[in-house]
Amino acid sequence: MFSLFSTMDIMGRLSEVAVYALGIIVTLILFALSYQLVLHPLKNYPGPFIAKFTDGYGGYHAVKKRLHLATYFDHLKYGPVYRQAPNRLVFNTSSASRVAWPIMSKTWPLLRRLNQKNGVAFSKSIQSIIQKRVALPQDAKHDFYSIAGGEVGEGIESLGRSELWAEAVFFIPAGGTTLSAALSSLFFYLSRHPTANTLLATEIRDTFSSGLDIKSGAQLSSCKYLRACIDETLRMSPPFLATFWREPYSDHTEPFVVDGHVIPHGTMVGVNPYCVMHNEEYFPEPFAFRPERWLASEEGSFRQQLTSHLLNSTPKEEQNLASMRAAFAPFALGDTGCLGKAMAYHETSLAIAKTLWVDEYQLLDLAVADHDGPNLVVAPRKEYWRELSDGGLKV
Repeated sequence: MFSLFSTMDIMGRLSEVAVYALGIIVTLILFALSYQLVLHPLKNYPGPFIAKFTDGYGGYHAVKKRLHLATYFDHLKYGPVYRQAPNRLVFNTSSASRVAWPIMSKTWPLLRRLNQKNGVAFSKSIQSIIQKRVALPQDAKHDFYSIAGGEVGEGIESLGRSELWAEAVFFIPAGGTTLSAALSSLFFYLSRHPTANTLLATEIRDTFSSGLDIKSGAQLSSCKYLRACIDETLRMSPPFLATFWREPYSDHTEPFVVDGHVIPHGTMVGVNPYCVMHNEEYFPEPFAFRPERWLASEEGSFRQQLTSHLLNSTPKEEQNLASMRAAFAPFALGDTGCLGKAMAYHETSLAIAKTLWVDEYQLLDLAVADHDGPNLVVAPRKEYWRELSDGGLKV
């Protein structure tokens, strides 16, 4: 009997402890929830209700690979700034991106001085390596210099460094992510906008007299509509869809102000490039593929020639060209921006120009599923494909 009563007494006490523990846990949960709703510094910012309590809201959409779309629609619902997590604010303005992205260099200026010093040292080191390699016989090492020398012959020494760079450009992986994204997206849009495709092909085929001329230089840089198509593609389908988050250091003494909002310590501020580049305030008709929006008014004769049978840009676009360029950030901004930006533009321009010089293409099917296609039918353009043989098409 004693043992039975002792066991029952212990079980009763454990039950009481469990009830007290449950009560404490529930109280703490209610307090935490109440703090997020009533006392948290970000309590007055709008946003999804669940996002006030957990980062799981953004995590769920990230797993679904649609966080950029959820962020875009949330901006439409809640405005240019909203609370996406307990300690995160997302802005949808170009001014916010320019305030948020330079935080690191402003907070720790020593980083900039170190980067400049290391950059000079790195440049000197590379120059030394190049000079030592050029001083060796051509076949001393199996590298790009020896391969280029095998193609050029004894005249390899006469090649300038700019010419060697033009040959080596496609061996460098910088900008590769942007290149693949831009190429696939640009052909996607061009295949659905035959007028833009015709204008671009005409510009390239009128600018160059031979496929051999399609290389680095003033001619390629003069293809304004090509650059406009690339910019419009990067705007509509940026290679990086994630929100770029920034947070000042805890010992940051100056108030951190973004678009007039004083950001509390411990709060992360983010700007999503997809949302900013689809903001109607900067880009009217943000989901329309309109490369001509990037052509400056001072290029009037060129613009008139290319867009005579298209809808001309609206006066608002003419006035807001500077604001469009300020909001254009497919490579991020500041010290953490993409180092391969120039390389990505260069490689994409070369690839598109060479493709449209040699090939013609069209859609295989006019109607395709959302997750499939487009499937393109590619055909050689007259006899220009022969320039690809016998080492004819140089870069």
